Amino acid sequence: MLTNRVFSVGGFFVMAGALAQAMVACAHAVEALDTTGSAGTAGAAGLPTMGAGGGSPGGGAGAGQSGDAGASSGAGASGGAGGQAGASAGGSGGGAGSGGAAGALGATGGAGGVAGQAGHAGASGNGGAGGNAGAGGGMSQPIGITTDVTSMPSKLQSANGNGTAFSQSCLRNEVIIGMTGTVDDPSVNMNYLRTFRAICATVSISGTTTYTAHTLEAETMPQPGTATVGSMTQTRLCGNDQIVVGFSGRSGQRIDQIGLVCAPLVVGGTAPSFTLSVGAPSPALLGLGGPGGGAFGPYDCGANQVAVGHTGRTSDFVDAFGLLCSTPSLVVQ
Repeated sequence: MLTNRVFSVGGFFVMAGALAQAMVACAHAVEALDTTGSAGTAGAAGLPTMGAGGGSPGGGAGAGQSGDAGASSGAGASGGAGGQAGASAGGSGGGAGSGGAAGALGATGGAGGVAGQAGHAGASGNGGAGGNAGAGGGMSQPIGITTDVTSMPSKLQSANGNGTAFSQSCLRNEVIIGMTGTVDDPSVNMNYLRTFRAICATVSISGTTTYTAHTLEAETMPQPGTATVGSMTQTRLCGNDQIVVGFSGRSGQRIDQIGLVCAPLVVGGTAPSFTLSVGAPSPALLGLGGPGGGAFGPYDCGANQVAVGHTGRTSDFVDAFGLLCSTPSLVVQ
């Protein structure tokens, strides 16, 4: 218990007990004014932020850098808040920031930094497009024919020794499938073959297990010689997919008539040993020309040969006639 005593201080009389109580009260007031420093503001993502210190009147605010302890000065200053770790793109998450150091005289430590979120994994690349499958190796098959460069003449039917020789052939690998010609009107006393022209065709092969040779009409050869064209036109064609392989006819002083003999090509065998042959001939076509003279023939190409041209002699009419023949071969691929 304090005893009141009177002192003279600077001309004033003060009671000793009252002075002591006043000093104690002042000390308590100082304690009451001391507050806990607030947490520093979190640093922006990836960049450290200076944490603001507490507002203690006893000293300045301590500024702690992100992740480091905030230095404080003076009583009541708080540590800076831990900076927030920046997110890493495509990598691992950032580590948590370090807590701020506590300020002197009871200040609370700054809050720990928030861990950065893990970056998103990079998108996987698109897979490369698959390569095209290689074409399967199919079995070989015939697709057409070739003919010999050198042709062989059939037997020549000659009515006389007159006229100018001729020899004509279709384009390479083509065959003869018919003829067109002219005659005079049947009422005329001299009714015979005046002019003629051979009709050519290409040959193709179709099928998968069995195969068929097909003909397709192509060009018509020029007229041999310079005979005057008759007043009437006649055309004689082989049946479908048949080829000229021989001829017959009539003749006297000239070739009055030509009758063509036709046959198909036959594909046989199996891969890779296919065969090609001439099939059975059909009866001779209706004769091209007139009815005069006597019959001759038939005169055929050689075995497994087909007509690819014709030969003979002409003047004002046809003096001699024969075929040019060739052996066809298969084109296989």
